Amino acid sequence: MGRKVKEYLSSKQKDLLKEFLNLAENKDKVFTLSAVEGFLFGIAITPYPIAPSRWVPVIFDGPPPAFENKEQFTTLMYNLLDCYNSYISALSNNELSFPFDIENPTEDFLKELTDWVAGFLEAILLTPDVWGFNLKELDSINYYDEKSMDAFLSFAFLFSFLKPEEGEKIFIKKTKIMKDQKEFYTTVYWALPSAVETLKNYGLEIAKERLK
Repeated sequence: MGRKVKEYLSSKQKDLLKEFLNLAENKDKVFTLSAVEGFLFGIAITPYPIAPSRWVPVIFDGPPPAFENKEQFTTLMYNLLDCYNSYISALSNNELSFPFDIENPTEDFLKELTDWVAGFLEAILLTPDVWGFNLKELDSINYYDEKSMDAFLSFAFLFSFLKPEEGEKIFIKKTKIMKDQKEFYTTVYWALPSAVETLKNYGLEIAKERLK
């Protein structure tokens, strides 16, 4: 059965995150907890630091919700930053990896996984200029060197998991990398763990080059 096999946040951190998310008035647009976890994973692997003032509003699809008092602000905002630091720490200690076993997925698991991937991609799309390939155009699949191509294909697989109709146009109709829908859906699903790992490692390479 599909399940999460790695946790990077404590129960207390997650409870406070849920409390923060529940303050939002636009319940249909604010991230789920799983989406926040994927988002923080993606922010952590981004090669260039991103200020919280840029990424916190993405979680809420706008400014953070109003707080009841200063104590609540301090508790919830500091916890969010602490959660981010948990992912940074895991990355620094070489402990950050795709957190799911995707064998035998249930409907509830697929919902959790989809939210996680959606959050992860929101983080990647926050800094399109950093990644060295065109995140907006899947049609640009033929224009990269080997390393960039691997990273771009990984992005394309993750994007296709969320928007399969767009992925089919590229992988089946345009490039003919895959012959039919069955191959497409099977390949995209089973590529998710390696796709996340590839983007993580690609981000680490970019970060190392930047420091030279």
